[in-house]
Amino acid sequence: MSRQRPGKKTGPKPQFSADDVVRCALAEGLDRFTIAQVASHLGVVPSAVYRHVRNRDDIVMRALAYVAAQLQLPDANGSWQEILRQMVDSIWELYARYRGLGTVIVQTPGAHVHMQRYINDLVALLLKADFPGDRGRALFAIDFLADITAGTALFMEHYELEDDQGRSGYDRAQAIFADSTWMPADLEPVYPPDPSWHNRGFLHQKVDFIIEALQTLPPSREYDREMPRQGTGDGN
Repeated sequence: MSRQRPGKKTGPKPQFSADDVVRCALAEGLDRFTIAQVASHLGVVPSAVYRHVRNRDDIVMRALAYVAAQLQLPDANGSWQEILRQMVDSIWELYARYRGLGTVIVQTPGAHVHMQRYINDLVALLLKADFPGDRGRALFAIDFLADITAGTALFMEHYELEDDQGRSGYDRAQAIFADSTWMPADLEPVYPPDPSWHNRGFLHQKVDFIIEALQTLPPSREYDREMPRQGTGDGN
């Protein structure tokens, strides 16, 4: 009988897919994961991960597609105002679920390529619900609200993030505002750290403000025009 060499692992190799790699990256944090961490989650060596993905950027793009596929379309029978509010809620839920998503979207020009079908479906819902404007204005409204949601999520993400001393961004902001070196004593603080920052901050109020503005805009404005289908490609 032959003997196994000492230290040699036996049994079948762990089976996993590219989707498993994506889920591990999301669990670790999309803005900070490493191939080594993903491999550790899967119980394999790092080189095995490359059998399913090309590199770290490939994982990020796959993860963004995976996340975008989870966006929920609003109720088709709702008003255009409710459609926009539900869109914001759906986008926010993903930011809350996946740590680092806001940072990665900012760092990945063209990340919205994964939302093309969702955006077109939203426009169709808005126009069907008597949105006060054409496709160009509907796209502008979606972009404006999505940007505000992303910006709020990014700020909230960093206010929750703890430093090496266990202090959250909110704690550090409080300390800065309490320090007379930085906060002039003769001024009343503007936007001082507030407990509401632990959640959505003023996001709901901002959304309502924009919706009210859309209800009063003239029929056509320069910014209502749909972006050219060919151009710089940066989406801004």
